[in-house]
Amino acid sequence: MSCITTDENSHQNGRVPHQYHQMPVETMDDSSQPLLENGSAGPESPPDLTPVTGSESGADDDDDDENLNIITPADLLVVQQKNGLDGLRAGRDRKLRRIRRAFDHQRTRTQQHFARRRAEAADAYDAGLCDCRLNFLSFRRSLRLELDDIREQERNGIVVLLEGERIERGAAERRHDDREKSYIRECREEWARTCPATPFWYEGSEAVMSHSATSSEV
Repeated sequence: MSCITTDENSHQNGRVPHQYHQMPVETMDDSSQPLLENGSAGPESPPDLTPVTGSESGADDDDDDENLNIITPADLLVVQQKNGLDGLRAGRDRKLRRIRRAFDHQRTRTQQHFARRRAEAADAYDAGLCDCRLNFLSFRRSLRLELDDIREQERNGIVVLLEGERIERGAAERRHDDREKSYIRECREEWARTCPATPFWYEGSEAVMSHSATSSEV
């Protein structure tokens, strides 16, 4: 009521009442809306410069790698059969080494035996020099003949051992050849059943050359 009276009195006195201009009130929602919108965008991220590779080409590379790592039944069979052949040849080489060691041992014993005989003959000769009743020249001649005879016996013994080793090695190699031929025949039959479209891995000429080289080295 007092407000209305004051206005009326002002008109009556000829004064213009003071008009209050109400400023628009900015709410928090209105003033901060642009800032929030700008803030929500965040700092501008740099462009992604990573080169993009085609998915199709990458898939092809993966397929190629997988194809390279694939082990076929033929590969497994080759490994199995080659391991068997290597085992046969390793057994042959062990047999030949045993034969060689055995005859080397016999040759060594033979040489030691005849070396003792020569030493005994020389000792008998030295002891006979003290006997004045013996003819020195005839005794010396008999010693030389005895030593020559011992050496001849030793040579003959070594020749017999060498021939025995040759015969035994030949028999062992022939037995191995028969086993290898039989094994290769079985491998070829198995290969024909398992991998008929793939050529057999074994080459006879190369195998014979490898066998001959191995035998000469043992």
